[in-house]
Amino acid sequence: MKCGRRCEGRYREVVEPQTFKVRGREVTVPVSLMKCDACGDIMYSPEQMDLAQNAVYAEIRSRENLLGPDEIASLRLSLGLKQDEFERLLGLGPKTVVRWESGRVFQSKAADALMRLVHADRENAVRLAEWNGITLPRNPSIRRALGRRSRSTP
Repeated sequence: MKCGRRCEGRYREVVEPQTFKVRGREVTVPVSLMKCDACGDIMYSPEQMDLAQNAVYAEIRSRENLLGPDEIASLRLSLGLKQDEFERLLGLGPKTVVRWESGRVFQSKAADALMRLVHADRENAVRLAEWNGITLPRNPSIRRALGRRSRSTP
């Protein structure tokens, strides 16, 4: 594709480290992007931007020891809850869990700590359910949910 800056260059796909700022954090990750071979102008396709965002959020989760999307989904499923029920259990807004589980958004440290407390002791989930009007299905153990990937409490 020709460069839009009238330099006669062409965009080529390259992988380079790029720095992004997210909620006061600066994160540098290698990403695929389109770069003009003449002037150096860069642009992202929608797919490249999605992959870059996912890489940035994964790096933030790794740095801050936050639960990953699959761990959140596993915890929720171990409780026998739908996404909207898990949101009500934790006192979250609509579609928050959808975004966490898809990896499009990462949770706060406070929300992560709350989920870890629910994981650590089912009684914490029972108390939250009582306070927030949720009925928890009977489930013998939620400790299996995070299994080998479980991390220590923050």
